[in-house]
Amino acid sequence: MSRPPSDTIARRWLPCQNWLSCQSLVVGSFFAVFFVIGLFVSRDYGISWDEQLRRDYGRTVYEYVFEGNGALLQSRSRYYGSGVELPLYAAERMLGLEDGREIYLFRHACTFLIFFGGVFFFFLLCKLHFQDWRIGLFGATLLILSPRIFADGFFNTKDIPFLVFFIVSAYTLLRYLERRSIFWATTHALACSLLIDIRIPGVIMVFITLLFAGMDLRKTDLRRETIISIAWYLLILTGCTVFFWPTLWHAPLAAFVESFQVMKQYPWGGNVFYFGQYISANHLPWHYLFVWIAITTPLSYTVLSILGMTAALPSLLKKNEAISPAVSRNRCFFFLWFWLPLAAILLLHSTLYGAWRHVFFVYPALILFTLEGCMFLLRQTANSLPLRNLFLVPLGTSLCFTLAFMLRNHPFEQVYFQPLARSIAGGFDRDYWGTSYRQGFEYILAHDASDVIPIAVANLPGELNIQILPPSERRRVRIVQQTEEARYFLTNYHHKYTEVLPYRELKALSVSGLKIMGIYFVDCDHPFSLNFWTSCASYLKGPRNGATPEQLADFKAKMDEISRAAARCGYSGFGFDRCQKQPRVNTLRN
Repeated sequence: MSRPPSDTIARRWLPCQNWLSCQSLVVGSFFAVFFVIGLFVSRDYGISWDEQLRRDYGRTVYEYVFEGNGALLQSRSRYYGSGVELPLYAAERMLGLEDGREIYLFRHACTFLIFFGGVFFFFLLCKLHFQDWRIGLFGATLLILSPRIFADGFFNTKDIPFLVFFIVSAYTLLRYLERRSIFWATTHALACSLLIDIRIPGVIMVFITLLFAGMDLRKTDLRRETIISIAWYLLILTGCTVFFWPTLWHAPLAAFVESFQVMKQYPWGGNVFYFGQYISANHLPWHYLFVWIAITTPLSYTVLSILGMTAALPSLLKKNEAISPAVSRNRCFFFLWFWLPLAAILLLHSTLYGAWRHVFFVYPALILFTLEGCMFLLRQTANSLPLRNLFLVPLGTSLCFTLAFMLRNHPFEQVYFQPLARSIAGGFDRDYWGTSYRQGFEYILAHDASDVIPIAVANLPGELNIQILPPSERRRVRIVQQTEEARYFLTNYHHKYTEVLPYRELKALSVSGLKIMGIYFVDCDHPFSLNFWTSCASYLKGPRNGATPEQLADFKAKMDEISRAAARCGYSGFGFDRCQKQPRVNTLRN
């Protein structure tokens, strides 16, 4: 028996007689709350490793398009599409944003709006496939309650927009396959062009579209309209892809092929931290992606998605009259969505780094199979309330624990590991984006009243996150390149997990017991730190006879500063031959 229409299901399950009004109220309230919360918390995140690079690329494209600057054609970033970065930088220019804090808070809000749109289209996609708006809303909830995806939805302007437009392309594809109209062919072509213009692996969606359209060519009654609509789709797709990607303007075909060849195996020679070892990103084991997906996805999602794939597979292998052709076709598409990119990466030996963020776009397909697993269990337990509760209670508990993790560890949701994997999580990359540097700076500024605070950082995000501090606080921070010149040292432990730092730890920011940000006081009595002893030597020399009053005043101010530095390091009682060590005091105010 075929599945009942959505209105029949809604009338049976909902007490509200006017269920369309109920749907509008619930869905509208859900997305309104999500919208307000998202904009509110978008101000909490630090600057990620790639954000300045992506913004610089947007500026380079903007100058190429509007000012004729040809630097774009020599940029290494030209192989990336500019479908997001160009509009972001153009909006920044139109609004006249100049201060770093304003710029990056604006970018975080815009990135969230893109993610918000993706969640809404995922709701539409789930509603379309399952023919029930409540299942669509539950699917949107699962996507939001995916900690790593949620956090990246505020600062990752490559992988999250790509995920979003993959969802949009999936929805428009299913609509096109239903209607085969010029309108949906045009809409799908536009979505696919934007997808490719964010990241070139978006051509996978074009391949899938042509595959399903080719299957329709076997049907005589659909052949003519399919040929016309696909020809129109390819025409609009080609034109829009070139139009939205300025790198292609000078030589569309040659530049596109070059970009594809480069991005197929991106030339990045760094190492990734995997199972406690540093492994070249160009020689990763085949199980790299599967392990990362398993340990960073809520366990209930993974278990239900495996069940959903298993339950859906028979409908693909043989015809079942109880399942409509549209449902079977959609499930086939979901399988391709999830498995085809993973298979392509394994076959092409593509370069991967930053955990599994490059394949975030397959995650919505996993959620769709999670929903398939839920529906399978609901059908199997339809006649037994205890069995149904045996399934629903653990699922609800899992969602509550995931939500609790996100609330407790905000804004570091991107360091999520599912509970069973936390015992091995120390052997994997943690805050590789480096956004926690912002909180490290804020902690020091809140506890150290000095006018100027010299701080050393372990890597690039430490320098970038200065920009998101308020200007008055930003002026108090002085980034130094040599650790012996610093008072504090900050590290997100990226690529240095196994090293023991020879400084005194003042504060550690942790997520589920894993350190993600270390705030260290650089002790002056370590032999590699000469700052204190140099200051002592200057003090002992003193001003020469005949110094002017201005020189004496300057000398006194300098000696006061040295005395404070000595006290911070635990020294007092200056003499001509020694400095007497006293019990150490904490430089930070309690």
